Amino acid sequence: MSIDNKATENKTEGVKVEISKEALETQEKPLKEKTAEELAALIKEKEEEARAHYDRMLRLAAELENYKKRAEREKAEHIKYANESFARELLSILDNLERAVEHAKNDDTDKQALLDGVEMVLREFMNAMEKSGLKAVDAYGQVFDPQYHEAVMVEENDSVEDNTILNELQKGYIFKDRLLRPAMVVVSRRPASSAPEGVS
Repeated sequence: MSIDNKATENKTEGVKVEISKEALETQEKPLKEKTAEELAALIKEKEEEARAHYDRMLRLAAELENYKKRAEREKAEHIKYANESFARELLSILDNLERAVEHAKNDDTDKQALLDGVEMVLREFMNAMEKSGLKAVDAYGQVFDPQYHEAVMVEENDSVEDNTILNELQKGYIFKDRLLRPAMVVVSRRPASSAPEGVS
């Protein structure tokens, strides 16, 4: 098949491929047509390429291992010191509680001033807890919800609807979106005499 100066066309599976005469002339000879020196030079070139690829692979593997170790160290350090900022916020509350205790030791302590101070510390503490994601469960006056409330007593009361929370014996708390502790509550029940007819 003769090749002229123009590009020849080769159609394979509907794809048009153009090969110039110069490209065909510069293609490598098949291995069986190469001389021993050419084959030796080719082997040496391929060995150097393989060595370069192997060295690069070793470097990348070492870099990956170093990255994994560094990530593990950073993760461990993050976990270890995750609550540092929260602990720092609690320091001022701790200072105020210590002052309240010292103040309470004096015989001439003004009880109202002490109570006001402790209430202020409690508010400061709750603010710090809320910033960290802790919040109290709504209970008093709410309809009993077993998901957030634990009924420890039932009290007859005809002034509110059934299952209304009349009293909170212990606060419940949610951290972020998880219940830490349900609220312990007293729940209302209508007296038997005020129940609608036909209901026992």
